Amino acid sequence: MLKSILNIVISLLFPWSTLTLNAQSDLPRFEAAGQFALMTTGYRNAGVGGRFGVNASEMLAFEAEVDHFPQDKYAEGKKTLSLFGVKIGTRTDSAGLFARIRPGFIKFGNELVGGTNCDPLNPTSTCYAAQNHFALDIGGGFEFFPTHKTVVRFDIGNLLIRYSGQSSNNLIMNVGFGFRF
Repeated sequence: MLKSILNIVISLLFPWSTLTLNAQSDLPRFEAAGQFALMTTGYRNAGVGGRFGVNASEMLAFEAEVDHFPQDKYAEGKKTLSLFGVKIGTRTDSAGLFARIRPGFIKFGNELVGGTNCDPLNPTSTCYAAQNHFALDIGGGFEFFPTHKTVVRFDIGNLLIRYSGQSSNNLIMNVGFGFRF
């Protein structure tokens, strides 16, 4: 009796201990990938990044992604996007289709912030600074499994960026290659 109560308490306190994969599916538990990213934030930006995921079941995965956009574009500067969230979908042994929702942050390296001695045409003036903003990625994609241990993934989504008092919708697309283990 005490052992049963202890198992229930542990299951409630540590829910990740109950995340087991179906032994019949032979689904790899983890996924790590590199990717090429395209994003519009008023300008087209190209970057590179990485993604790490944990498959909780055949239909549910938890993911973290970081992309860096090195172009120093106009009044935005270099950008770094960090997202963390869930991927829900269906898959076969050779392919999968999914939806995702991932909140996170985007850092603009050189955003126009204004000021008393600000000259917007002079990028060395004090009116530019690094700024962090809340971001929310809602989208989906397709993944193809060339082998049991590899994945090629295509994503497309809407990246909502929240600025002070306003927000913007931005297209984001990724294509990447990864390993499943």
